[in-house]
Amino acid sequence: RKQRIGFYGDASGYWAPGNRKLTMANTSSSHQDAVGLFKKKINLLIVDDDRHVIDSLADVFTSPLFTIKTVASLDEAYGAIGALPHLWHCWIVDIDLGQGASGLELLKRYPQFPFSVMLSGLRSMALAADAIKLGARGVMDKDPSQIDRFYDEVCKTAALGYVLKGKSTPHLDLFLLLQDPEVISIEQWAEKASIPLRQLQRVCETHSSLTPRLALALFRTVYYLLWHIPGEIQNGNNASSALSGLASQHRMNDSSIDYIVRKMKKRQF
Repeated sequence: RKQRIGFYGDASGYWAPGNRKLTMANTSSSHQDAVGLFKKKINLLIVDDDRHVIDSLADVFTSPLFTIKTVASLDEAYGAIGALPHLWHCWIVDIDLGQGASGLELLKRYPQFPFSVMLSGLRSMALAADAIKLGARGVMDKDPSQIDRFYDEVCKTAALGYVLKGKSTPHLDLFLLLQDPEVISIEQWAEKASIPLRQLQRVCETHSSLTPRLALALFRTVYYLLWHIPGEIQNGNNASSALSGLASQHRMNDSSIDYIVRKMKKRQF
């Protein structure tokens, strides 16, 4: 039987969702209203052979932006993904799936999917470097002290997967710069990438008519909402007010917020 270790942290040996430092319970109802703008949810796949782990993770990722599918084996994961990995925006995969099975096989089978976060226990830590080489966005140790870092890694990966619609790109390194908190304008994005703004525009247009402004605003909006929306929401129409917290908390200006609100209303992301 696979060893159960630290990551879960409560009295029964598993991670208690309440251990997260940033509570979502104090979120204003106006932020909750913003979720209603999203017609298309963020599809999150959790792959782990331990049912207690799966249940714990499902309890943690409670944002209504998520649609969560849990599976306990590689075969079940293959069945859920099929030939359409781009229908998913993020995978959470345990490297050690028990009985000799490895979550790395999932990365080998779908090398074109770059939005996975791997879980590593004591017996699989040596495989962490292999996971990165195979395209995992991050490898997180099962350590209760790292719970916020793990949640943040998944939110960043899922938000990027959402922006890129689950599809890989030869310009992935460019889009990963969206995760840099210092990139708060498209000019800074281009500067960080050391490319002209016009080239950034051309690259974005190859991805379902994205523009740099839309990509940046959508990533920050989704990332912010994943952190700040509680499990139960009230639908509403006050979207502009709902996203106003982005201006101060995520260093976005009001015009960017209004822009993404208009785009969400029009396209129903």
